Amino acid sequence: MSTKSITVSNIYLDNKNKLDLVKLIDVDDKNLEVKKSDVNRLGLALAGFLDYFAYDRIQVLGNTEIFYFNKLSSLKKIEVIENILKKFSVPCFVITNGLFPDIEFLEVSKKYNIPCFRTSFSTSHFIKEMNAYIEEKISREISIHGVLVEVYGTGVFIKGESGIGKSECALDLLYKGHQLICDDLIKIKKKSGGILVGYASNVMPYYMEIRGLGIINVKDFFGFKQILDKTSIDLVVELKIYDKNESINRLGNDKCFENILNVEIPKTIIPVKVGRNLSGLVEIAAMKHRAIKQGVYKSIDMLTKFIKRENI
Repeated sequence: MSTKSITVSNIYLDNKNKLDLVKLIDVDDKNLEVKKSDVNRLGLALAGFLDYFAYDRIQVLGNTEIFYFNKLSSLKKIEVIENILKKFSVPCFVITNGLFPDIEFLEVSKKYNIPCFRTSFSTSHFIKEMNAYIEEKISREISIHGVLVEVYGTGVFIKGESGIGKSECALDLLYKGHQLICDDLIKIKKKSGGILVGYASNVMPYYMEIRGLGIINVKDFFGFKQILDKTSIDLVVELKIYDKNESINRLGNDKCFENILNVEIPKTIIPVKVGRNLSGLVEIAAMKHRAIKQGVYKSIDMLTKFIKRENI
């Protein structure tokens, strides 16, 4: 697991065309880092209110900030920016809507080695795009073994011991029209709001290893419609060798979860034995998960109450 950052220099290089970023001053930005995905409107900081100033993020100035700043006297402009930059080390400033700050803003920023950029994008559009870009770059990430498929719109992470049949189960799901994201090594990133997204690793994406058949290219065999670059991880299905001495909850009303990156993901454990249709069971698990989320899965609760009432 890793917590990452990205330099202001890389942010500019990656987005100068996409977000129409233009450098307004020349400073050394190779060692300035961004570690938070949410950008910050400078807003009240220009008026001197710094109690809750989110200084460690990209600072955005839109119409309100620029028109307010440009109306100040020259001495007041210097004082306002000095007051911020003497106390806080901000990664950079971005002025939106194609606006230009007055020269005092740029001079003080250059004095403190803080990059300033301009974009023709509107403030809301820039914030949306930049938040998504930084989140993608610095999200917490792990790599984990298993198979990731999308079944009826539900991202299902299939795990289990080596050789238990994970890849074979996924192959059968592909025959039924579902989609593969990754077989074997899955990259998982934690997005804002506790959402987990799984990706194929860069090493041999869309390939599957099937014992007895070797390695197959899913894209060549099934076409583009059967593969996805990523999906949310909504459900964990664990394949487990059937043990007759181990008790199994036959009603399926026990709540079980898998902790991934400190996010609790609902988990279904499927006992594996000869003759069981694993892909069909995974489909049912995905449908059951969707029904529970939509609040329409009532049968188990009603049956459980009936059994308790009748002492069955």
